[in-house]
Amino acid sequence: MATFLEGVESISLLCSLVVLVPSVLLVLTAPTRRVWLIVAFAVGTATMMWARAGRLWDFDANGTARWIIGVAIIATYALGHQRLGGKPLLPLTLGLAAGAIAGWLWQPCVGEQFAEVLNTAETDRVESLVKMHAYVIGLLLPAALITVLPHAAPRARVAMHHLGLRRSALIVAVVYGIAVAAGWYDDLVSELFRISAT
Repeated sequence: MATFLEGVESISLLCSLVVLVPSVLLVLTAPTRRVWLIVAFAVGTATMMWARAGRLWDFDANGTARWIIGVAIIATYALGHQRLGGKPLLPLTLGLAAGAIAGWLWQPCVGEQFAEVLNTAETDRVESLVKMHAYVIGLLLPAALITVLPHAAPRARVAMHHLGLRRSALIVAVVYGIAVAAGWYDDLVSELFRISAT
C-alpha cells in the first residue's frame, strides 16, 4: 500500500510526466477499448521498469534504437487511433507496447519506498514486480480517471469521442515519437529529472 501511495505522490513530480503523458495520450487517442489500453499500458510500464531495475533489460535507448523506438511510438499511437472493436488482442498489444516504451525511457525519480523496490529488484524479483505494479497503478491514476470519466459523465463521453480531441492527442503522440527519434526527448527527460531532484 505504501508503494501505491508513493506512486500517487509521484504524480506531482515533473519527471513522472515521462510515464503520465504517454498514458494520457493513449487514452485520449483511442476511440474504444480505453480500459484495456490503460491496463495493458500499466502492465507494460511496470514490467519494463522492473526488468530494467533487475538488470534483465539492459539495452540503452540511443543511436539506431532511438529511431526504432520513435517509429514504434508513432505506429502504436496511430493504430490506437483506429476503432479497436473487433480486434480484442490489438488494444492489449498496443497498450503493452506503449507502456514498455514509456518504462524503457523512464528515469527513476523516487521516494524511500520505491527506491527500496528498485534496489531489491535483482534479489527479490517477485515481490519487487508486485510492488512495481502497485507504484505504476498509483502513478497512472490520472489516466485511469480519464478512462472512466465517459462512463461517469455523459458529456465527457461526447468530448472523449470528439474527433478533434483524438486527432490533437495523436499529433502530440507523433511529436513525442519524433522527439524520441531525434534525441530531444532524452534532453527533456534529463531536464525534468534535474528539476524534480531540486
